[in-house]
Amino acid sequence: VYLTRNIGFGIGLGQSSYSSKFSLNEPFSYLIEEYDDENDFRQVTVTVNDYEETVQMSYVTIPVQLLLRFGKKVGVYIHPGVEISLRNSWSYEHSGTYSYHAYYPEYNITFKDLEAYGFVTDKQIQQEVTVNESLFGVQAKANAGMFFSFLDERFAISIGGHFHMDLLGLDTGSEGSVFILSEDIKTHNSILDSSADATLMGMGGHIGLKYYIK
Repeated sequence: VYLTRNIGFGIGLGQSSYSSKFSLNEPFSYLIEEYDDENDFRQVTVTVNDYEETVQMSYVTIPVQLLLRFGKKVGVYIHPGVEISLRNSWSYEHSGTYSYHAYYPEYNITFKDLEAYGFVTDKQIQQEVTVNESLFGVQAKANAGMFFSFLDERFAISIGGHFHMDLLGLDTGSEGSVFILSEDIKTHNSILDSSADATLMGMGGHIGLKYYIK
């Protein structure tokens, strides 16, 4: 809504979706030192090959923007503002080839290729996981571009770009903890949890047709 010819404000309700894909082409391994159910100490080596993960998030958004435009038939516009967002859940789908081997130093034995006990070699695992976790977010956003008015300035074609950046970051819960991709054959975490300072940022372009109510 424009209060004057050049200044106005806008508020709305929408939905935004984000998708990111991670891939690790090189194999990697890590060691987990723990005690089993019989209280025997063991060292579990986890090896992962060809890991891929796709993270998807969906938000309900409320954008609030200041509307500025300069010019009549041909001009520029700038729409700075913020966007409040609410995420109820997010999901990730991952796949890879996993190996789990356990070494018991007290007995000098290694457990592997015993799938009934969770020890396998080069097992292909693919899962889709939905995380029911609410997140409140605030993003800085701005639209800017040019407009070309016609038909007594009631219509305008606009061409421009937009940019937005999350101000609060994603709460992955990983700060101060050691990230483990998979503890055992049944437990797998998102690689997003390995970052304590993850954020969302995006940019793009748009073209539109506007009608001004006078």
